[in-house]
Amino acid sequence: MALMFALDQLQKDLNAFLLDEAQRKYPRIGPFEKMAQLAVELDRRHGSGQTNLSPPPQHLDRALEILYRDGVEQACDTRLRYLCHALNRPYGTDQRRLIADVHRFPQVLRQIESRIHGNKTLPAHWWHGLLDTYFQFNGDMDSHSQSNWRELRDFLRRTLADIQAQIVKHRPQKWLDALAEHLNLLTDDPCGRYAITALNGNIAEVDSLRERLHIPEQSWFWMDLLRAQAQALISLNDETFHKL
Repeated sequence: MALMFALDQLQKDLNAFLLDEAQRKYPRIGPFEKMAQLAVELDRRHGSGQTNLSPPPQHLDRALEILYRDGVEQACDTRLRYLCHALNRPYGTDQRRLIADVHRFPQVLRQIESRIHGNKTLPAHWWHGLLDTYFQFNGDMDSHSQSNWRELRDFLRRTLADIQAQIVKHRPQKWLDALAEHLNLLTDDPCGRYAITALNGNIAEVDSLRERLHIPEQSWFWMDLLRAQAQALISLNDETFHKL
């Protein structure tokens, strides 16, 4: 189970300093048990967390083929709806990913942004593909991928209001409203907001986010939530800690 794997990683190489510090300060490990319970409960409720929002894989592969063969502009002109869902998809015999491409990835984002700010609209479900890529990232990638992931995060934060404005006359999108209510997810501290509440055993808000934003179980989000909880423990005074 990916969420339990995230907990195992926390013990090994994620924030080792924070855990050592917390356990030295508080030998009783009750709150860490609550972190484990959070992972177990979310996994029990939602299983794999997979969704069927992505277009058929053959369309994604075709879009990537055109991009690598004919260039970014041609692919964006003819297959943009599929590229929006294919940024993190392995392609070719070398299993390359567009998100790891230091040249093409920024060009694709510029093409999309010019469309948003130009005369053409970008359908919300195309933009949702970009958001899916953002949450699918597991953090265990090379430096180019991480840099492009941060650029994608900044792009999403920059264009969210534009996408909301484009669909104002259409049926409201619950996932878009959820993201607007949780802009912290597009910052350097995405999960600090939920740390203390989760440590207190209340996972309703996190549970709702997972469902509304289709956050997959392998996402960086879950590891960062554990980081945020560990960091929160360090900042608590003794009285508050023992009330958890």
